[in-house]
Amino acid sequence: MSARIVKSRVEVFYVEEVADGHSFIYRIDAIDGKKRESWSIDGASVDLAEYSQELLQADMREHHRERDCERMKQLAKIEEEQELRVALSRKLVRLTLADVDRNYEKIANVRLYAYRVYDHTTFESAEQLQNFVEERCVQVRELLEEPSYQVDVQQLEAIARELGQYPERLEQMYRATIKNAIATCDDTKLLKELLTLI
Repeated sequence: MSARIVKSRVEVFYVEEVADGHSFIYRIDAIDGKKRESWSIDGASVDLAEYSQELLQADMREHHRERDCERMKQLAKIEEEQELRVALSRKLVRLTLADVDRNYEKIANVRLYAYRVYDHTTFESAEQLQNFVEERCVQVRELLEEPSYQVDVQQLEAIARELGQYPERLEQMYRATIKNAIATCDDTKLLKELLTLI
């Protein structure tokens, strides 16, 4: 009996990819220079064509899912920015309305009504002032009560710009009214009251 020594050289090349939750394995076994390729998906042997097709489809599904996820993130970011703009515009309009209310309260003093001064830089008439306070300001307050998703941010920004001029106009009207009262009033009680208002 003779002894025989067998030396074999074994090399293994192994690539595993995970796509769309599936494991794709490509393996090359090289034994003594002879090469054998094998492919499997989730542990099940498949041929090269099926392996390639399934890997391509899994990559495409994964890519579509990643793209959809990125799109959803972008939409969420845009919606958040929109909500912030609405919140900021609402706050600006509310603060401006508070300024309008404060300045209107001064003019609304019944004792000053006879001395009000109307002109093109403030309000041209009592009717215009009344319409502004009783109609426009009420409309704006109603809009502020609407849910955020129903409010158009451009509309709110336009209202903020529009209302922004009215606190100063009301203040100008108040100063002109006080000056008119001082110039034309002979009632000492009212004049003393004006001292407390100024």
